[in-house]
Formats: sequence, structure tokens, C-alpha cells
Amino acid sequence: MAKIESIGHLKEDALLVTPEQCIKSVLNDDLGKRGAFKNGKKIIVIALDDSDGEYQFSFSQGGFKVSEILALLSVVKKYFINMMGF
Repeated sequence: MAKIESIGHLKEDALLVTPEQCIKSVLNDDLGKRGAFKNGKKIIVIALDDSDGEYQFSFSQGGFKVSEILALLSVVKKYFINMMGF
């Protein structure tokens, strides 16, 4: 049987990847295998709903202290800004 792959993952375009596909990819392809997913003991998932013009967010986390979440978000923010070329 042929393996079905997400066009978003193939094109490396996150706008084409659904939240469900993202979570499944982490669970099936990444967890225990690459980067911080390989040996990491902490995870955070942040969701955003901007469908009504407002910004509503939810999160779920495992293994973090709140101060560690803030530190991680600061590091990741700088990383994303660099990715954008600023």
C-alpha cells in the first residue's frame, strides 16, 4: 500500500499542515528521534484561534515550570525573528 503524505510537509509549508497533522507527525515521526524530541523531557503545545478576529489561545504542557516556559519562549522568539531575516 502506498504511503500518503501531507502536501504541507512535502512542500515544507506549515500553512498547509493542519493542527491534527502536526500532532500526529510529532507523535509518529519525531518523538524519540530528532532534536529535543529525541531525549527531551518537557513539551508544550500552544494553540491559537483567531477565526473571529480575536486572539484566543490555549496550551497544554508536560514537565515544565512556568519560568522554564518563559525562558523557552524568549529563546524561540529570537530564533523565529532570525528565521524571518530580522
